[in-house]
Amino acid sequence: MNKTAVILAVVLGVCLVSALNSCKHDPIGIPGCTDAAACNYNPQATTDDGSCDFVSCSGCTDPTACNYNPDSISDDGSCIFEEFGYDCDGNVMGMRTALDHAYECESVLGPLPRFSCADAVEVPSTLNGIPQTYPITEEGNGSSDPSDCDHPWAFGMACQTGNKVGRYNGLNTDGSENPDVVFMTFCRDGGLGVIGHKFSTGETCFFSIVDEGNPINSPIPGEKGYNDAWMSPSVVAADKCQNCHMASPFLHSPAVDQLMNPDNPTELLVPLTGNNPYSVIGAEFPQLHTTSIQNSCTSCHRPQCTQHFENYPLDELTMPPPFQNATDFDHSTISIADRQAIRDWCNTLDFN
Repeated sequence: MNKTAVILAVVLGVCLVSALNSCKHDPIGIPGCTDAAACNYNPQATTDDGSCDFVSCSGCTDPTACNYNPDSISDDGSCIFEEFGYDCDGNVMGMRTALDHAYECESVLGPLPRFSCADAVEVPSTLNGIPQTYPITEEGNGSSDPSDCDHPWAFGMACQTGNKVGRYNGLNTDGSENPDVVFMTFCRDGGLGVIGHKFSTGETCFFSIVDEGNPINSPIPGEKGYNDAWMSPSVVAADKCQNCHMASPFLHSPAVDQLMNPDNPTELLVPLTGNNPYSVIGAEFPQLHTTSIQNSCTSCHRPQCTQHFENYPLDELTMPPPFQNATDFDHSTISIADRQAIRDWCNTLDFN
């Protein structure tokens, strides 16, 4: 063996012995996180050094959630999901159908009854207690003069014939009645409008059949042709129902409050809701304007800002029924300062 080979063998031998001694006497091993559930788990580590991190990789692991994180390993319960009718950014989702809206309302109000103007009661139009007839106009049979009838309507033609109002009790899924829910129908000029309301929560839905629709036998959700018979929620919302129905889901006037509930003749057919909870279901419908004003007006009911109620001297701020001598007494002399405070607040709102 030559000198070079001898020297190389000696060097390799020394290195090997040194490496073996190093492994033999190293008490630490490979430090790191040895917990397999940790974000920074190191399968090569032989000694846990207390560095395990259980936070940085936790998050929402549900791919259907708005805040889904594909890098999250453990779910921390933070998942956020779209609200009905909205996308993850809070924007109204694409055009929904009448059936979409009906199912959303049924999830709150229960099954929708079969609404029909055949079930509704005609609102009387009398003068000195005698039934009246009126000439045909573009708006129907009626008169714009409140003195032409004993009990004028709130807006539109003051005295009208042919208008009908119906009431349906709410239903549970087993078909039994739900006294916490009521549906009111209004039939005029061949149309049919419906308001569903839940007393305990104030949640309210607005519906309307399409123009030239069938007010006697329109389909219920699940039946063929529902979307053809009922307006989509965006179309109904475009009528700005919530502006006229700002103080209450149900409008009261001397005309409609002639009718009493056949199930309880001591109460009005159209319910009184006062200051009870009130909100509108459906992403297409803007929510109601509210105020913190506390005075003699708001102690009874919410403020009403619409200027459509011009047929008797209540000016633009509706008062709760009953309407004794509505056409003879000027209600605008009541609570002048308080009414002006509400009027000033109304002027800050955008009703366009």
